[in-house]
Amino acid sequence: MAEIAASPPDWSHVHFDVHCARCGEDLFGRAEAVCPTCDLAFDWDEAVPLEALRCGTCDYPLYRLTQERCPECGEAFAWDDVVTNYRQRDKRVFEYRWREQPVRSWWASWRAAVRPETFWTRAKLYDPTPVGALVGLVISTTVLSIALTSCFMLLCYCVFAAVSDAWSFYLRFSVATVSRIVFESTWRLGALETVALASMMLYRQSMQRGRLRNGHIVRIWAYSVGLLVPVYVFVGQMVLFAAGFVGRQFALPNLWSSTLAQAVPVALFGVCAVHVAWSVRCGFGDYLKMPHAWGVAIATVVMTCLATVMVFVLHVWF
Repeated sequence: MAEIAASPPDWSHVHFDVHCARCGEDLFGRAEAVCPTCDLAFDWDEAVPLEALRCGTCDYPLYRLTQERCPECGEAFAWDDVVTNYRQRDKRVFEYRWREQPVRSWWASWRAAVRPETFWTRAKLYDPTPVGALVGLVISTTVLSIALTSCFMLLCYCVFAAVSDAWSFYLRFSVATVSRIVFESTWRLGALETVALASMMLYRQSMQRGRLRNGHIVRIWAYSVGLLVPVYVFVGQMVLFAAGFVGRQFALPNLWSSTLAQAVPVALFGVCAVHVAWSVRCGFGDYLKMPHAWGVAIATVVMTCLATVMVFVLHVWF
């Protein structure tokens, strides 16, 4: 374990707010490197990176400055913005780079979500957690999954039409079918993701000591549920539709098609549940350093599954 700096900074040179990275407790002026609210032990050099702060224009060190203007280039700055830029300087994920590199940053975020243990071990509690960008990451992933599913189905229908020479029939049938699937996938994925976030927030409210920041919960939700579940749904629908296409094209027995239609969703659901649970466990355990991380992960998955099933049943009934 890395050695934790116990010496507090010279508070006369600190011109920005200093809070606990986990619960948000005000730490300005304190001497102990332990949060009095949530008992998080931290490093003063990481909590107050005075000597690492530099001008964003000319890279001039800003340590010991009293005015919010760089003496080298004359650029005005805000201390909070300087600290935020420092903490996200080397991060290439979507929530920090969505304006400059939307596609590349989305791909970096998805790759990080696929390997939760590596991502959550390297993630820092002091990293900024822009809630709006994280929600946008989930929405963009969901929309992309539904769009790719629709394109794949339309492609299969075009192949059907070309093989059977029935363009008029398949055009009407494909538009109606794809429209229905897009509608159902949208509200079902939306319901599942919303329930998952609500279950994590429920754990946050049930804590007896301290409170987690909302941004941390949203970040774990985005990388554990929002980036993984839509991809599994896309793969499952693609496999099922492809299996139906192959079965019709090559006149395979109905038993083969029905068996595959039952086995694929069950297998993908199991893999997806384990993957999400493992990511939530790493998020709460390795990132937030909270106890009972496995319990939170299992409870989140179970509550999400049960609540989502109830929503689906109520939708069918009413």
